[in-house]
Amino acid sequence: MKKLKIFLLTLLMVITILPINTLAEGEDPSSQKPDVSVFATKEQLMDGTFAPNSYGEAPEYIGKIVFGKNNTGAPQEWYILGKDNGITNGEGKVIDNTVIFAASPILTEQVFDLDPVGAAEKTDRSLWSDCDYNGSNITAVYPNHYGASDLRAKLKDIAKDTSHFTTAEQSMMNDTTITTYDYRNNTSYTTTDKLYVLEKGESKTIIEAGSGNNKLLAMSSYWNNGGNFWLRTPTQGSDHAFFAISGDECDLLSIDISINIRPASNLNLTDVLFASAAKEGSSVVLANDAAMYLRFDGSNKGLGSIYYTDDELYFHST
Repeated sequence: MKKLKIFLLTLLMVITILPINTLAEGEDPSSQKPDVSVFATKEQLMDGTFAPNSYGEAPEYIGKIVFGKNNTGAPQEWYILGKDNGITNGEGKVIDNTVIFAASPILTEQVFDLDPVGAAEKTDRSLWSDCDYNGSNITAVYPNHYGASDLRAKLKDIAKDTSHFTTAEQSMMNDTTITTYDYRNNTSYTTTDKLYVLEKGESKTIIEAGSGNNKLLAMSSYWNNGGNFWLRTPTQGSDHAFFAISGDECDLLSIDISINIRPASNLNLTDVLFASAAKEGSSVVLANDAAMYLRFDGSNKGLGSIYYTDDELYFHST
C-alpha cells in the first residue's frame, strides 16, 4: 500500500505539471517541459534557482508565489528569494524556508510615523520594549526609530489580520530577526517579526532583505515599478527615513508622508511539496511569469494540498 501511495503521489505531481507548459508559437505541446518559473520543487524554492546574485540582479528565472491578500482584497504576489540560513529551529538547525519580498504594495498610503510629528524624541519606553539592545538602558529614541514606529506597528497588525492572511497562512510565516541602527543612541538593535521593512543597501539602487541583510535586491530587477515604498533605514536627523523610489533610487522622505509598504517575510517550507501555477482542473497554457501556489503534503488543510487515505488520493487547491 505504501508503494501504491508513493506511485499515486508521483503520478499526481506529473499530472499537475502537464497543464503549465509555456510554449512558443507553433511548438508541439507534447515536446515541452514546464518552465521552472511556473513549476518548482521545494529545493528550487530554497536554492539559487530564484535567488538574486551578489549584485542584487535576478537570475534567469524570476519566481513569484501567491500568498495572502493586499489591502484591496486582491491576491498578493511575492518574489521568491531563496533560503535564509538565519531561520532556525530551537536547536539551532536551519529549517526549510524561503525569503519572500512583496512584488507589489500590500498596503498603500502609510506613514512611517505620525506621533509625535515634529518632536525631537520619543520617551515612552513601551514603544520599543520588544527591541533588543543587548541589555542597554534606552531612555529615548528619535521619531524615525523603526522599532517604535507606526509603520512597524501596522505590519504587526497586518501579519495577524485574517483579511490579509488566513490562519493557515499565518502559521507558515516564520519570525525573522533583523538589525537596524539607532542614531539617537549610536548603537544597533534587533526586532523580530513575521513581516518587516527592508534596509537601504550601500548603493542607492540596492535594498536588502533577510535576517543578515544578505538578500540584495537591485532596482532594475525587483523594484522598477509599483510605486514608492518605505525602507526602515533612518537618517541621522530625527524626522526623515529612507524610501525606495520605484524605477529610480533610494532617497530621504519626511516620516509623516504616506507612501506604500512592500514588506519581506519568510515562509516555512517544511510541509511543502512543490509550487505550481497550474490551478485544479486547468488546461490553460500559462505565461512564464505566472505566480505559483504552494502545494502541501496534506498536513495543512487550510492551503492547497495533496493528501491521501488508504484507498484514495486527493488534490485540493484554494
